[in-house]
Formats: sequence, C-alpha cells, structure tokens
Amino acid sequence: MSAILGFGLASMFRIVCRERNCMIFKAPPLDDIENKTFKEGDKCYQYKIKKTKCKPDVESVTV
Repeated sequence: MSAILGFGLASMFRIVCRERNCMIFKAPPLDDIENKTFKEGDKCYQYKIKKTKCKPDVESVTV
C-alpha cells in the first residue's frame, strides 16, 4: 500500500520538460578542460575560457 502511495506522490512532484522550457546542460568542470588539448580525428582542439559582455537578446544560463 505504501509503495502505491509513494508512486502517486512522486508522479505529482516530477519535473516535466516540454520543448525549450527545461534544458539540461551536461559538461565536465571547466578546470578539467581549460588549456588542455584534445584530439578528434586528425584535428586537435584547445579550450580556453573567454569572457564576453552579455547581450540582451541572448538567453542567460547560470552556471
């Protein structure tokens, strides 16, 4: 009985994502990739943090 009640309560409070109102970003910590070189195929890439000014027409993401 308590399992049924638990599933019922869980379904009431679950997060519902539809279209772009709920986005999940997955990435490694910046310290793990900053100034390190990564090879993909025959090309190498190096990631560096670059600060820019915020633009009013671009959606902000809090990190």
